[in-house]
Amino acid sequence: MPLGSNNPNDCVPCTAGTYSTGATSMCQPTTCLPGFASSALKATDPIATCKACPAGYFGTGNDTQCKPMTCAPGSAGVATANTPNNCTKCPDGAASNGAAEACTPCDPGFFAASGDAACQPATCPPGWRSNVPSSVASNCTGCAVGTYSTGGSSTCHPATCAPGYFAPEGSTTADNCELCPAGTYSPGGDAHCKSTSCAQGFGAVAGASDGEANCVACEPGYFSLGQKSPCLPTTCKPGFASDVHANHLPDAMCSLCPQGYFSVGGSGQCTPATCLGGFMLPQGASDGNASCVLCAAGQFSPGGTSACQLTACEAGFAAPAGASSATAECTQCPGGHYSPGGATDCLPMTCAPGSGANASAATSPTSSCLVCKAGSFSPGGSAPCLPTACPPGTTSPKVHTPPPYSYFSFRLFIIKYGYAVAYFNQTLVEAAVAAAATFAGVPVQVVELTSSSTSSWEAGACQIRLAFVTTNATTVALYQNLTESLVSTAFTAALQSHGLGQLKAVQMQQLAAVKDGETLDYSALVPAAIIGTNRTNSLVLVGIVTAVVAVLVVAAFAFRLAKFNQTHEADDGLVGTTHRPPKEVFSRGASNKDAQAGGGGIPQRPYV
Repeated sequence: MPLGSNNPNDCVPCTAGTYSTGATSMCQPTTCLPGFASSALKATDPIATCKACPAGYFGTGNDTQCKPMTCAPGSAGVATANTPNNCTKCPDGAASNGAAEACTPCDPGFFAASGDAACQPATCPPGWRSNVPSSVASNCTGCAVGTYSTGGSSTCHPATCAPGYFAPEGSTTADNCELCPAGTYSPGGDAHCKSTSCAQGFGAVAGASDGEANCVACEPGYFSLGQKSPCLPTTCKPGFASDVHANHLPDAMCSLCPQGYFSVGGSGQCTPATCLGGFMLPQGASDGNASCVLCAAGQFSPGGTSACQLTACEAGFAAPAGASSATAECTQCPGGHYSPGGATDCLPMTCAPGSGANASAATSPTSSCLVCKAGSFSPGGSAPCLPTACPPGTTSPKVHTPPPYSYFSFRLFIIKYGYAVAYFNQTLVEAAVAAAATFAGVPVQVVELTSSSTSSWEAGACQIRLAFVTTNATTVALYQNLTESLVSTAFTAALQSHGLGQLKAVQMQQLAAVKDGETLDYSALVPAAIIGTNRTNSLVLVGIVTAVVAVLVVAAFAFRLAKFNQTHEADDGLVGTTHRPPKEVFSRGASNKDAQAGGGGIPQRPYV
């Protein structure tokens, strides 16, 4: 209440720094602590309204008010200061003019050391900006991706790049842009690259402007897991390759390279081989040259990517390993070996014991086997006839037949008008051998090749003497079979089916038996006398079967055969020789000597 008031309600508010509890109480000074002051009106408590003095101001306490401080430049008063010079230096990156002014942080691009009265511009290089706060001019950091700076006190500003491009860290101009790397894209504008979201088997590419549309299918030899993964090389093993488009697996789609192609593995594709002639590249090769393998005997390859194919050698010839042509490298089989031709290698002959494999270029395992002459022997197989070592005064039989082998021999008389002996060749021999073997059901050996007489030479008649390789058990059956041929056409049909299409007749003329080189009585050949016996000695059944091949009518053939029998009965000889040994004469029950076997070769001429 003011002094001299006569009204109980005539009250005035207490001023700042004072308070009153009301009623008759007067306004009393507040009791604020130093650095605090009360600026409230109508205060009712001595300390409740006390507040700390703001920075740059101080207070002595009680009822005093906060007054401006007198700090030096680069410093500012502390909070709750109670004296006018209770000041502290400004921190780095802030400045003050002093007095009651507070410390103010420097703007971006400026710096101030502690106690500085003003902020100074930074000196950053282009693409960099000043750190905040900073106490030195060179405290700089490169501009982030998508921004640029011209340097000095410049801050980093957003760049503006085209779609698929971005501003790399430390850019110095607004258009300092680069392609977004694979796995990212940018629609443009903000100059930032974001992660792509490609499907499996599709790879992310650099410079993409869309998260999916710019993904590409992986080429063969590459794969991608999708999302932001680019197309990466597959991990196929050597000899394998992946030819799958849009592959999403590193090795599961690898497949074996086919014959003639190779792959180094990884992302490599199957590439054509460069093999030399006579070589081929197998499946799964890892090198187009070093992995080539030699073609086996009977096979050839022109090289490159070609596989080994079967050769086509003539009969009696075979191709060695590493041939580069189907026929050019075929070589003649050596003595004791044969080949039916084609791709078959030269194989050991299978001559019966007592027959030698002396001929070269043989075409079957037995057709060129010749019974060894008296004074020579052969264990059979591919062995030739070699001289015997008989004691003085002894000799060896012409046909040596150790148990359990026997021989049945016969002759084919082949007569054809105009057929020259010079053309008597291997083709004709083999046809007769094959037919005889088919008919008899046992192996056949060639004993000798002869011509009967001058007239038969002129008429083209010749003889083939063959021997059947049998056992004692099969000799009787063979004898019966040939005996039946006297009244059947089975043997004729067998000969005709093996290339002797001009054959007109087959007949049994004579039969004789020879045991261990000695002629037996004809009664020994009677089947009933020997069926069921168990003989261990060799048996040679010698028969003459005449097979007549003619293009003339039967009458013309009979005329020539009669002339041949009348005028040249003892004029027998080997084909291809000038000496003709006496003709063999066979008679039932008589002791006959075998004709001397010829040693002449077989002239190799076309069969006409």
